[in-house]
Amino acid sequence: YLALLALFVISAPFWLPVSLGGDTSYHFVLSDSMKGTVDPGAFVVLRRSNHYQVGDAVGYWQDVGNGERVTIFHRIISLFF
Repeated sequence: YLALLALFVISAPFWLPVSLGGDTSYHFVLSDSMKGTVDPGAFVVLRRSNHYQVGDAVGYWQDVGNGERVTIFHRIISLFF
């Protein structure tokens, strides 16, 4: 049991949500902007990456006012540097 507990604690940053100090965000897709690839109602797991490329599906936050923000989920179609 001790080894299982240690594995649970060591892996926590990978599955704990950001609100609890982890690196992962969990969301349901609400729109049909990616229909066919990711349909409305799909459950997505988002993790930060050090490298993004064209074709990646990514999520980001957009402020909507009153201190609230929503998660936007889209596919990268081009990169500008």
